[in-house]
Amino acid sequence: DDDDQMGVVTFTGNDSECDNDARLDHGLSSVATDRGAMLTAVDNVVEDGWTSIGDGLKRARDELLAAAGRADDATSSLSCASQREC
Repeated sequence: DDDDQMGVVTFTGNDSECDNDARLDHGLSSVATDRGAMLTAVDNVVEDGWTSIGDGLKRARDELLAAAGRADDATSSLSCASQREC
């Protein structure tokens, strides 16, 4: 669909919580017009470090809320207690 959007967030842990181990590699953009740049961002992902999926999910959530004009909601984060790098 021409209205579909995609972004790329990567994460790698450092065995220390709570810190932000996620990075926005490619912000939300149209799949129809920016497909090549998104594929390049995915191709450039390198596996490294610990798994810090909580930070990755929070960063992706913040990007989605900001795109929807709800950046104020993005300040509420996932609980640090619920995250564990492994």
